[in-house]
Amino acid sequence: MKNFVFLLACCLPFWVMAQQPREYSYNNDRSFETVVDLYGFTFVPWKGKLSNAHFEDPIKMGLVQIKVTSSGVTIIERATFTTSGIKGENSSPPYSMSIPRADKTGYGYELTLMDINNPNIQGYMKVYLDKGFVSKILFKPEQAATERTFYLAAPMDYIEARDSKFFTHQQDVEIKTVDALYGQLVYPFGELKDEIDYREFTRIYPDDRVSLKVEERMVLKGKKEKPQQYLLINDARSKEMPKREYLIKKAKDAKFRDQILKEERDVIELTLFDETNKSELKCYLFRNNSNKKLEGIRIDEKEFSMRPGKRSTK
Repeated sequence: MKNFVFLLACCLPFWVMAQQPREYSYNNDRSFETVVDLYGFTFVPWKGKLSNAHFEDPIKMGLVQIKVTSSGVTIIERATFTTSGIKGENSSPPYSMSIPRADKTGYGYELTLMDINNPNIQGYMKVYLDKGFVSKILFKPEQAATERTFYLAAPMDYIEARDSKFFTHQQDVEIKTVDALYGQLVYPFGELKDEIDYREFTRIYPDDRVSLKVEERMVLKGKKEKPQQYLLINDARSKEMPKREYLIKKAKDAKFRDQILKEERDVIELTLFDETNKSELKCYLFRNNSNKKLEGIRIDEKEFSMRPGKRSTK
């Protein structure tokens, strides 16, 4: 029974990762400023080739997936690559490799890979950046293997138009005080969940209907009505609790010590009160240091991140 539980624990990340993705990974989904930003991200490339082939071919969505964590890389490669292109699908097991070394390079990052079952089998993964965004990934599972090149898609025009108009961008909302969010719906682009030493990234889509809002209400206190502020969260992904609301008891400027990024981040710290279960919790509104623009909202161990870049004026 113990062996079965151990096997289940090892296979579960692959089963979760092997689910059919909703879209390809786009080359403007996330900025990778440090190698730590790679951890917790799943890349779904749209084209690929053997590096000694002349042309790349489209990859059926989900046949190639690259999941990076702080402990290793799991690569699903169910597309069959040849020097003359992609020739069908296969049922090959995923590559599961540890990362004994990760280096910053002139083009991006190079991860040294080692087969978790055989340390004599070593390869690498090279991540190429363009202005902080991933453009392509080179992967070689072992010295005798042929290097692969995987390309991330530039978002199609209708995807770019959808995301640009729908999501809140990192340059959209100035929050010198929490009052800036009164009555304003914020639509996050991604969700980051704390793991031990990295954050798992989940892309949010418009039909997930995720939004946050600060609302002021007049509440009867004794014989008088007094204004009170609430943080409202809508998340259609949650079947049990798609709508939540918290009373904002306090708000103050503060510094959040990020244990994963190993840095202090400028925040407005909110003390929230859940009137349903009568408990307090903290919320942090992350803002950049230069112009106090909203970058993310953290509640407990989850952070909602805004869309990278600036909203299009088109």
